Amino acid sequence: MASVEYLGLDEVGTCIWQNLEEKITLKGLVAIVLGEFDVVEDVCLADLKLFLPDMAENKLVNLSGR
Repeated sequence: MASVEYLGLDEVGTCIWQNLEEKITLKGLVAIVLGEFDVVEDVCLADLKLFLPDMAENKLVNLSGR
């Protein structure tokens, strides 16, 4: 029997997910999150650098350097 994994997203994760539907740069994504939530830029960037590769590892997003 195959296992199924579920990834739950909080409000910030949902905002990120919705904005990844279109091609966007990391800088652009940081700007959106900063505009929507009360977070310090350095913390936001550090969190995104952890969150996005984790999503890519789980084949939920495709990160491209272009």
